[in-house]
Amino acid sequence: PPIIRCIRQDNVGAGAYTLRDPGLTPLDEEQSISLGEASFPDQSNISLVVSYSLLPTIQTAFTIFKPALTSSGRCAPQILALPDIQETSDHLCNIGSELTTLKRSIGERVWPVDLSPVTKSEVSLTISVVNTP
Repeated sequence: PPIIRCIRQDNVGAGAYTLRDPGLTPLDEEQSISLGEASFPDQSNISLVVSYSLLPTIQTAFTIFKPALTSSGRCAPQILALPDIQETSDHLCNIGSELTTLKRSIGERVWPVDLSPVTKSEVSLTISVVNTP
């Protein structure tokens, strides 16, 4: 049976909570690399990487699972971005970019991401969304 593992990304840089859809800080990226190496040293059995459609969560997924995504193994070669797995809070960092901005940012970084499930309205969700506790 498939095994599902969930990872929560968190920006720890100063001021990250006040930025809309920020990328990872160098410390965040370093921690993602360490997590990937420590928790997922053998990525040969990974078949799918899914992420919320927020820039830092996609960056975290790519940083951790780059070996699986770039090898010729079992893994689908793209991160599947799903808007319905959003974390909600009143922090500006949890509000996504417009879809055109997100696509441009991903393209500039050459991250393999399938954004087909994401629509313009889903990227810019706020605290009033359906997933709010």
